[in-house]
Amino acid sequence: MRDAPTDGPADGPTGGPADIGIGLTASKKVGNAVERNRARRRLRALAAGDLKRLAKPGTDYVLIARRATLTRPWPDLQRDLRDALRRLKKLRRRVSESGAESGAEADGEAA
Repeated sequence: MRDAPTDGPADGPTGGPADIGIGLTASKKVGNAVERNRARRRLRALAAGDLKRLAKPGTDYVLIARRATLTRPWPDLQRDLRDALRRLKKLRRRVSESGAESGAEADGEAA
């Protein structure tokens, strides 16, 4: 799900990498092929909506499906992703409902 060509990271306006890479995986522990595909589809939708909006650009992310991915309520999956990005210190500056970034960092890092 990379928007930029795979031969190298895209450069942003400041000359650094501007895109994020997304990998999805679901082992056989998740379930049969139908369940694994469903888990990957849920993670793909989460990445398309929330990861691209919340994650800092210039980093590759791998989302690993667990058995609970199949039944976990959507708001809980979104919160799990946000919490994971915060723990990794890869949470982008706060994004308002309109999509504009605020001046304060969400995890307390300096800009």
